[in-house]
Amino acid sequence: MSDRGDLLRGVVILLAIAIISSGSLAALASITQPIVDERHRREFQAALGDFFGTEDIIYISAGDREFEYLKITSGDAHLGYVANLSAKGYGSDRIKMVVGFDNSFKVIGIKISTHKETPGLGAKVLDSDEFFEYLEGRGAGLDIKQVKEDVKVTSGATITAKGVINSIRNAAEIIAAAEGGEI
Repeated sequence: MSDRGDLLRGVVILLAIAIISSGSLAALASITQPIVDERHRREFQAALGDFFGTEDIIYISAGDREFEYLKITSGDAHLGYVANLSAKGYGSDRIKMVVGFDNSFKVIGIKISTHKETPGLGAKVLDSDEFFEYLEGRGAGLDIKQVKEDVKVTSGATITAKGVINSIRNAAEIIAAAEGGEI
């Protein structure tokens, strides 16, 4: 009977540790989440200023639950759109980015917020100025084959580049359709 009692005691102890650990993690997440949200808001504000060259921006939220974007205006002038995007790269975590589009739904800027792509492969593409400079001025017509011909995409990083390109292309198409514009 002693073995069974020891086993039961061990299970109870492990269960107690699991409950305490998950409670502690939940408490820590509730404390840190507002800090993370504020950092993302500041990064988003900075990206808008960089993309549209003005601090005087009025936000008009548009879209639906599936996809949200902001229509950016300053005074009576419509400046363009900005979207928080998430792309599927090689890793299990998504690539988070802010993308600015002009009135003709062309990319005017891209800021990567977070990613966990493989260092030396996918991360190398996301750190490449050449890759993002190439994407600027393009919209829904983006094609990975053409990008690979025009920009040196590190061998093994195609999945990362393709995920970014597909996300941008899809966003441009959705915004254009919602706004009644043509790409």
